[in-house]
Amino acid sequence: MSRVQLHHGFICAEQAKASAVAIGKQLPILSPAQDEALIRKAGFSNISTFYIGLGFRGWVAYA
Repeated sequence: MSRVQLHHGFICAEQAKASAVAIGKQLPILSPAQDEALIRKAGFSNISTFYIGLGFRGWVAYA
């Protein structure tokens, strides 16, 4: 792989697959219901999302 490819973020299929597996092991993606349950369990209320993109969600909640 050339420096230009690395600079622009291009990776080969094997690297992409290995990265996905590593992220999956260390960063479990919860369902929106699971996220909300955890936020509620932590003592927050009036929970709503303000951002949803790919595997990430932004939440607003009040203590």
